[in-house]
Amino acid sequence: MKNKIVALFFNYNISLNELDKLIRTINSNKELYSFFMSSNYSSEQKEQYIKSTLSKYFSLDLIKYFVNILENNMIDKLTSILNEVSEEITKRDLSIHITIFSVEKIDDNQINKIKQIYEKKYRAKQSTIEVKLDKTLIGGLKVIVNGDVYDNTIKNKLSKIKEKIQYSNYEIEQAISEELEDFKDELENYEYGEVVKVDEEIVNISGLAKCKYGEILVFEDGSKALALNLNKDSIGAVLLEKNKTIKIGMKVSRSGRPASIKASEALLGKVIDVFGNTIDGTENIKEGILKPIFTKAPGIMSRKAINRPLVTGITAVDTMVPIGKGQRELIIGDKQTGKTTLALDSIINQKDKDVVCIYVSIGQKTSSVENIIKILKEKDALKHTIIIVSSASDLAAKQYIAPYAGCAVAEYFMHNLKKDVLIVYDDLTKHAISYRTISLLLRRPPGREAYPGDIFYIHSRLLERASQLSDELGGGSMTALPIVETEEGDISSYIPTNIISITDGQIHLDTSLFHSGQRPAINAGLSVSRVGSEAQSKMMKLVSSSIRLSLSQYYDLEIFSEFGADLEEGTKKKLENGKKILEALKQNRHELYDEAKEVVITYLVLNNLLEDVDLSNINQFINNFIIFIKDKEIYNNIINYSKDTYSEFKAQIESLLIEFKKKANNG
Repeated sequence: MKNKIVALFFNYNISLNELDKLIRTINSNKELYSFFMSSNYSSEQKEQYIKSTLSKYFSLDLIKYFVNILENNMIDKLTSILNEVSEEITKRDLSIHITIFSVEKIDDNQINKIKQIYEKKYRAKQSTIEVKLDKTLIGGLKVIVNGDVYDNTIKNKLSKIKEKIQYSNYEIEQAISEELEDFKDELENYEYGEVVKVDEEIVNISGLAKCKYGEILVFEDGSKALALNLNKDSIGAVLLEKNKTIKIGMKVSRSGRPASIKASEALLGKVIDVFGNTIDGTENIKEGILKPIFTKAPGIMSRKAINRPLVTGITAVDTMVPIGKGQRELIIGDKQTGKTTLALDSIINQKDKDVVCIYVSIGQKTSSVENIIKILKEKDALKHTIIIVSSASDLAAKQYIAPYAGCAVAEYFMHNLKKDVLIVYDDLTKHAISYRTISLLLRRPPGREAYPGDIFYIHSRLLERASQLSDELGGGSMTALPIVETEEGDISSYIPTNIISITDGQIHLDTSLFHSGQRPAINAGLSVSRVGSEAQSKMMKLVSSSIRLSLSQYYDLEIFSEFGADLEEGTKKKLENGKKILEALKQNRHELYDEAKEVVITYLVLNNLLEDVDLSNINQFINNFIIFIKDKEIYNNIINYSKDTYSEFKAQIESLLIEFKKKANNG
């Protein structure tokens, strides 16, 4: 059947380029693809939709051809059909006709270059050239090859800008800047340079005058590098893979595209490298959207206020330093204080909550990453998670681009699929070290602690991309949890202070608290969420509003009590209650609570309702009480209570507590 469809292509006056454009349009639009695949709509309805909508953008012959594909139930074979049509064209016609449209006369050298480019592109043995002048194009070139149109004229770019402004939510400035960024002479991508110097990870290249920052460069042997230094006479590029075959004098060409990663829903549950290749033994994804890894953060008008909670299942976090969807909350602390565990628990708790999670490993040991994968599998959390790995053995360049690659994949889900995304960068300390390594090898001037002067910009351009999008743009969000490692609790060192100033708050994990058995070891004094109660449900906001104040008073009294002074009875009670609050906030790793349980725990300890319970029995008592009320109607409705019904909640909980204590005492 497919052979019949491929042969049918040649009965219509359509080009391969036009067919490719139609197929990319359908494959990149999830709703459109699902509509054509759905059995809920008749062939007549689908055909009517094609003729009424797609005919505005595509030729009548192409619409007729597409209807044939639809009638033969070949929608799921679109990419395969395109490839086979391309192969058939190559077999049938080894000669091409090139028509060049230009504002001014072009010389023979340019004509020959264009001829070489398209003969190579079309695998043609021969070609005929025709040059036409057209003043209306304003500038640039338009090339037509066997019916395929390559239009890089100013007139075409202006037309695209007009369409973006008229038919989409693009801001005017954004539409213009994107088109100007893409605008380039077709021949620029075919520049060639030459290797003049090779170090372990750095290559210096002469030529490539039109090369752009962050562009991928390709060597004769297929190796790739990232252009980072654009000097007057040379390019400084960092290798993306270990390679011993690159030598002085080797030819280098521009790829014409920035560093990118292929993004798709098919990545969920996979472990991939920074290029999107799977490294867990599964097949690479074949279809997806190529997303540039370095992009602009959404503008102010593209965002809205953060007001939806991202519940972590960790009581200490959800009560003291709540995280909202779209927030950037830093996790900071010394080595081995539970930073990664806290981030993993946040990922695990998003199971069945329609939140896509991305974990980016930067410069970690392979054994550590394997352990993380094992934990996520055991907790059935890998199916909603994508793991992106750049290990400690990888080159510095791969460690440098890893978080940006993860962010690009997150943006695919946020922008294209309108989903909520949680992304963890573990950790940005190693990321800063990798960028320092690259910068020093590129002979950039070192600054404080040998870091380059733009280290702040490197992290801000990453973290600013986390946001809550406006309703007009679909309302998707990206919540970022960057991790930073400190030494001996010093949060005032260079990288931590930089990232603290970029994020919306930080969760500080304290070494002394960790070793004293407080897990998670959150320092209430140094931890803060600048979004605050806006990132909490109404009920959580009501019960937890005084928790930080209570702990602050406890810490002050604890210091005072160390002097051995006689304490008043009221002071002793406050000290005892502070200890019970801390005890109730203890949680074993990967043991997560639902929001209703967190509300009950917080309400009990902050209102001194466990005064008669021994400190050592607090957690056992609370767990038994939760079991006692779990089948009651109140438990399932806890998060639905509000300020108006709060008194009703208090009365019911306290009544149930009295009943439970009586049963416990009698038992």
